[in-house]
Amino acid sequence: MNIKRPSILSQDRKAAIKANRAMAILELKLHRERHKALMSRREINLSEPAWVRVNPGPSSSRARSSYRLCIGFQNIGCKYRERDAEGLGCLMCGYYARTAFKDVDRKVIVEQFKAGLIAGYGEGTRFDSIEFLNDGSFLNTDEFDKETQADLLATVSRMRYIERVLIESRPEHVNGSALRFVLDQLRGDQLLEVGIGLETADDFIRDVCINKGFALEEFEDAVSEIACVAQEYPNRISTVAYLLVKPPFLTQREGVEDALSTLEYLHALGARRHVHIVAKLEPAAIADGTILSLLYQNAELRPHYEPLSYWAVLEILARAVGKKGGDAIEVRIGAREDMDDVLMAPAIYNADGETFHPLDFVVYESLQKFNQHQDILRVLAVVSRVYHRFYGGPFDGRDSSLMQWLVQNAIEGSAIVEFARQNSEAIKQEAETEDAKYDIELMSMIYAVLDIMEGYSKDARDLKQSIEDALMSGDKKSLGLRIDDCFKGVAPGAILQSTVIDTKRGRDSQYGEVFFDVKDLLGDEKVSVWSRFALGRRV
Repeated sequence: MNIKRPSILSQDRKAAIKANRAMAILELKLHRERHKALMSRREINLSEPAWVRVNPGPSSSRARSSYRLCIGFQNIGCKYRERDAEGLGCLMCGYYARTAFKDVDRKVIVEQFKAGLIAGYGEGTRFDSIEFLNDGSFLNTDEFDKETQADLLATVSRMRYIERVLIESRPEHVNGSALRFVLDQLRGDQLLEVGIGLETADDFIRDVCINKGFALEEFEDAVSEIACVAQEYPNRISTVAYLLVKPPFLTQREGVEDALSTLEYLHALGARRHVHIVAKLEPAAIADGTILSLLYQNAELRPHYEPLSYWAVLEILARAVGKKGGDAIEVRIGAREDMDDVLMAPAIYNADGETFHPLDFVVYESLQKFNQHQDILRVLAVVSRVYHRFYGGPFDGRDSSLMQWLVQNAIEGSAIVEFARQNSEAIKQEAETEDAKYDIELMSMIYAVLDIMEGYSKDARDLKQSIEDALMSGDKKSLGLRIDDCFKGVAPGAILQSTVIDTKRGRDSQYGEVFFDVKDLLGDEKVSVWSRFALGRRV
């Protein structure tokens, strides 16, 4: 059956995108090959995974604030790129950058997993779920053979506190036999989630803008396979559909409309098939070697790709969850560091288009916490209180960053603004709950530290300079100590531990990036902070 859905794009927009795509693809092949050659020459240590992170995850039976261990392997990578007629695979995907560019032995993959577990434990944050977020399909036996799958899952089955396991696969590899094999390796009380990168329900956007390589009916066939197996394994398996927020060639407004259209489709599909489908919004990150980095860097190509704003993600959430209430589809939001070799992260940017707005961290982390509590009132309570504490007005005021973004992108009737104003009393009450007050205080402390790091504080210029000196020298240990000094100054009674994960200096060393974790040892909470600021900035 050929499933047809109306596109959010007009025929004129489609024609313009096709013309722009044709010009970009020729350049992209060269762009991709240069980047692949660069990454393949890096020193590859196959005893370690490509990357490991512990991020907020859906709630579990054991913890109020649940976390997920995310791990990507250095293996052969996604086979779809090899069979794609253009030889590119998904145009926006940069996961190939940390693959091994060759076949990797099963025992090596297992050792990578063990190393990933040790690294995850080393972060000091409890996690009760594991997500295999490698480049490619876990169920494709040309990428992970049955023996490798069995060895990895046998280890997971012995981890008594792990309640949920997520694997990713293209729909053509999702079948009853493969799913039963995976389930039989896990314990009977462990939930298996199968993540499928649908990206969008719009055929044109999925085919032309993304080059996904499968039709909507193939996705629905995979959902049906999962639903059939779920009858044999009750409460053991479900579907997670990934949605790319702001695909290539789309504007911020079109990205919002596309995500909302896809959420409506998934909600209807779940009701029609009597299956539980989780929608996971994946904010697009501009990774090197992709169509996004090409359109962002090359001024001669059109359209210029503007980094996604997290106001767009909050707008989608407000429309999808806020307006529908209890009838809404379950939504999760991916972490922005879940991509390799990122040039520009999705963020709330200042007017210069380069540095993060001071409120970016608060909105981003509140959306990450939404994965745990699924309460949009709490999201808005935290954002509004922190904003008011530092700016003295409402976060949706006339001159606020939110209102500027709405005007710039011609978005009328904002669901964020409407929901916040219609539910102002409920948001105030939520802000007085213990959980919300904890988030408000923790984020306010970090906000004050970022004020110092990003040059907004008049009273800490020497500390700001020492942070820049450590960043320019590449001394992570010294940088971490300077960040600790910031926390001691703004919150002397707190017991916090900060760990610098990565640093970067931008073009001509005008901009600096610091990615660090903050662990509240008293509250047993972890927050990930990404700061991008102008070097030499002083108030």
